[in-house]
Amino acid sequence: MSSLTLLTATVVVLGLWCWVPIDAFNPRMASCNRTTMPVVTNLSLADWAGRWYQSHISTNGLTTVQYDAVASDVQITVPLAQDRRGQVDQDFIVGRNTFINHATGNCSYSGWLDEVIDGKMSGAYQTQIYPWPVYGYYIYWYDSYVLATDYTSTSVILTEKNVNGYTDITFADIRVFVRNATLAPDAAVVDAALNGFCQGAFLDLSSNFYEQIPTDSDLPCFAPPAK
Repeated sequence: MSSLTLLTATVVVLGLWCWVPIDAFNPRMASCNRTTMPVVTNLSLADWAGRWYQSHISTNGLTTVQYDAVASDVQITVPLAQDRRGQVDQDFIVGRNTFINHATGNCSYSGWLDEVIDGKMSGAYQTQIYPWPVYGYYIYWYDSYVLATDYTSTSVILTEKNVNGYTDITFADIRVFVRNATLAPDAAVVDAALNGFCQGAFLDLSSNFYEQIPTDSDLPCFAPPAK
């Protein structure tokens, strides 16, 4: 093969790699139809009025719930963190208002949930970062825990997947953002749900805030709500 042919082939391959969306190589995400997604840009945190429902989970599985107001236009920053397996896990801003944090020694989640429906909580070793042309970035995980939102009820769905033989992750802190503060769940409901999840049970409280997702295949494609 001549040098010119090799150079041409290299340029073509690199060009396709840069041009083809990386999620096209993911069988699940390749089935999503991006052309039907609404275009939403330049939303500030003030556009997502609501509050945090913060649950601190102790080692015995008990929880206490705090209700923290969200300030408008807060600058969200995320540092490097390290999970219990000793691997560095970069925390990324997802979309506009979502970020993931794996705290040292424990996995923890903090995030704005209205714009991420395909995030999965996991460790660093299989974290994949996918560019999204309109929404910036979102993070896609392959193992252990599933996070999703139900836009009809602004719910949070946490499901243990029991894959890869690694299910002993504990959550030091789970924060749940409920977009519509008038739909705020009772503290006892949140406690019961998070306790059940941390004990390895599915969240299935038959309420409009939590529902069970049995498998990854049942998760819908990434689809932010229309504005």
